[in-house]
Amino acid sequence: MLLPVHTVSIRAQNVLFHLGIKTAEGLRAYWTKHGPEGMLKAPNCGRKTVNEIAELIDMRDPATPITRAEYERAKMVVAIYEEQNPDNSPIPL
Repeated sequence: MLLPVHTVSIRAQNVLFHLGIKTAEGLRAYWTKHGPEGMLKAPNCGRKTVNEIAELIDMRDPATPITRAEYERAKMVVAIYEEQNPDNSPIPL
């Protein structure tokens, strides 16, 4: 099923496009394999964009395999990354 990208920011849409993610299933698979650290590799992707994309997954299906604990862990990883990189630059590929 295609993601409802019209409900997220242009920045989040660009991150999903850069990572080649077009469906909810593709997003769940990518998140399960790479987590928020993988999202941060995309250009212009920071804490807010990762949170926005994570909310998009939660919005798609209440039976999502991503638990609240995993989501909270992702937020913590992003916060640590942002603290170490105050300019919010993406992780080099």
